[in-house]
Amino acid sequence: MQESGAIVSDPRPSFPPEIERDLQGQLAAAAARGRHLPEAARALSLNVRLVQHDAKRCLVYAVESVSAAGFWAVGIAELTELQSQPLPWALVLLSRQDGHGFWMTGDVVTNHQSCWRRIVVRGPTYELTPADLANVTGFNARAELLSLLRQLR
Repeated sequence: MQESGAIVSDPRPSFPPEIERDLQGQLAAAAARGRHLPEAARALSLNVRLVQHDAKRCLVYAVESVSAAGFWAVGIAELTELQSQPLPWALVLLSRQDGHGFWMTGDVVTNHQSCWRRIVVRGPTYELTPADLANVTGFNARAELLSLLRQLR
């Protein structure tokens, strides 16, 4: 089902068997290092996807805006877990307007997160608004987002 050069991700709650085994292996390795996802992270982990393009793999944490004006609740536990992963990763903030949003690589998230407001929503969370995202990459079409995914290293 994978086309050459296509970006592959499974949007369903269950992953294909080979990705599921890989994710389980990563979780087992994290557990062996004494790292465990808190319950809140497990409940929200459907927002994190392993994406593959050709032979490259990356992790993408996607969060949809909870309002038309733009408001995102980004889980701190998920970011902490992503920051401990050896794979490149990105945070994608999707707006309610189809195909629009914001893109941040792991490095950009790490550089900006100390300025973000913390709240508690199903666990410790960063509250982000468009004002918090003035200096990050925006995208206005799905094709732009796919291009950013292909460039992630």
